[in-house]
Parts: sequence; structure tokens; C-alpha cells
Amino acid sequence: DLDWESIAAGLLHDTVEDTKVVTFERIEEEFGATVRHIVEGETK
Repeated sequence: DLDWESIAAGLLHDTVEDTKVVTFERIEEEFGATVRHIVEGETK
């Protein structure tokens, strides 16, 4: 089973590249540092 952070990061992984609204900082504010780090790793 996946934890909620992994699921959230999977759903958010393209939002920083595909939108001008979502930033890594906003992801951290809304979902926490763990989700931000996973998304950053997937984006680069």
C-alpha cells in the first residue's frame, strides 16, 4: 500500500511544469515537505 504522500505526489508531479499557478513552495504549503521533495525528484 502507498502512503498518502506518495499518492499526492503522483497526482501533482506534472503540475509545476504544466501550470503557472502551482509552485514547489505552494505544494509544500499545502501538502508538506515530503510531498514537495518527491515532486521535485520526479520533475527533474
